[in-house]
Amino acid sequence: MKYAAERDAKDAHIKTLYFAILVLLTACLGLWYGWQKSPENLRITIPPDLRHGAVVKPGEYIAATIEAFAKSTFRELHRWEEDGAVDYGRKLFHLQAYLTPRYRQWLLDDIENKAAAGELAGRERYTLEIGDTAYDDDNVQSLDDGSWLVHVRLIIVERVDRVEVKRVGVHYPLRVLRMNISPTKNVWGLAIDGYPANMQESIIEDIGQERES
Repeated sequence: MKYAAERDAKDAHIKTLYFAILVLLTACLGLWYGWQKSPENLRITIPPDLRHGAVVKPGEYIAATIEAFAKSTFRELHRWEEDGAVDYGRKLFHLQAYLTPRYRQWLLDDIENKAAAGELAGRERYTLEIGDTAYDDDNVQSLDDGSWLVHVRLIIVERVDRVEVKRVGVHYPLRVLRMNISPTKNVWGLAIDGYPANMQESIIEDIGQERES
């Protein structure tokens, strides 16, 4: 009886070990599956001022990043190096991943209207910063639908045959929203959606100090 009891106890212990091994294997398989399904790329935005440290989370956007995206994308769209009739459409094609379909169509219509009015052929365009180029909290406002309103203020300069024909300060209220797109096409994960409802670009009377950039 003594040996039978010891044998039964040993068999029970072995079964317990087998069960523990099975649990560990299941946990390892679960961890492997989770690792395989985890995203290969994470978007993390870094605040411009890190002197006091910062807490950042993947997928969250700070206002400075949103403003930088809107301003850099919009300025590149309006940089026509040689001929607006060619460069405007080329820039639109190059930046299409950073624009929503609605805004792309608006820009296509704008190209058509400007071409018909003779405002593109042989025309160069570039932009200048107005005043201080530092980030301003007031330039980015969160909207109720989860998008943002970004106030971009630029000086638009245009030349024809190297003769300046336009220099005007303009305020552009741009709606920016998240876009679920591959990072290989859009590293920001953001897109410009044009002007919000009931808002349009407007002329800035006092353009102040301008900055080349």
